[in-house]
Amino acid sequence: MEQVKNDGLWQRTAIFSEAGYIPWQPGFERFGAEYHHQFVHDDIVADFYEIDGADFTHYALPTIPDGCTDFMFTKCGDVFRGYISTGVRAKKDFYFGEIEYLFGIRFMPGATCLFFRNPIREIVERPVYMEDLFAEGDSLLSRLTATSSFEERVAVATKFLQAARLQEDGQSKLLGYCTKRMYQTRGNEKLSVLAEDTGYTDRYIRNLFTDYIGISPKSFCQMLRLQYVLLLLAQHPYMNLEAAAAFAGYDDLSHMNRDCRRYMGCSSRRVRAQDFCQRGSKDGSIMFPC
Repeated sequence: MEQVKNDGLWQRTAIFSEAGYIPWQPGFERFGAEYHHQFVHDDIVADFYEIDGADFTHYALPTIPDGCTDFMFTKCGDVFRGYISTGVRAKKDFYFGEIEYLFGIRFMPGATCLFFRNPIREIVERPVYMEDLFAEGDSLLSRLTATSSFEERVAVATKFLQAARLQEDGQSKLLGYCTKRMYQTRGNEKLSVLAEDTGYTDRYIRNLFTDYIGISPKSFCQMLRLQYVLLLLAQHPYMNLEAAAAFAGYDDLSHMNRDCRRYMGCSSRRVRAQDFCQRGSKDGSIMFPC
């Protein structure tokens, strides 16, 4: 079986193999002339990333479901803006307009409840200014404006988040427990089992996911499986699709294809080719407010 050597892919696949989860946005990596990222992979932050040398004016950034919420920062001349984006329920394109670069903090699913308690269900696929939800957002934005490199931005953001983190409460602990169980099974955990193990009702856990991840537990599990499939097919381009479906826990290939069409907008064959993550146009995109 031919394997593609890519440090990012191998790191992500290794984390999945160790019963963890690290989301992947392949369209981000290909969008500009330069892409920088730094894995963190703790219970809070998945990674930091930056897209530079891209034509943000004419093209939109392809984004696939991963269950994460991102803090996104843009620079246009002397103007810096900060946004909170809760991700997407299906493949979408993000349009930012005339900006120089995009710096982002990708949080692990549900982890932003350790920085603000507001439910995010109302802003799924509707990014907002950071200060609308996160009272400390202005402070972080002002500190980032004084940086001149990706490494500096990562250092500033890391220090800020360490200081801004709230104390865990019962909801954040329950959400963390449930998501970890889902990572361990690569998205093949039943909600009824989680409810029985934790003593909470199906409805309570479902509402918790919708409030702080923006999607249902079932949808989140489906996204996890597809993220694993995406890594498998990228790393092993000649892997049999039926084998990939079996590795990811699908009943059969048709089941995997249904999820691919629902969340990626195409069949698993196109997911393997990765041409589904091409740059989009601003028409029909999710617009980030200027």
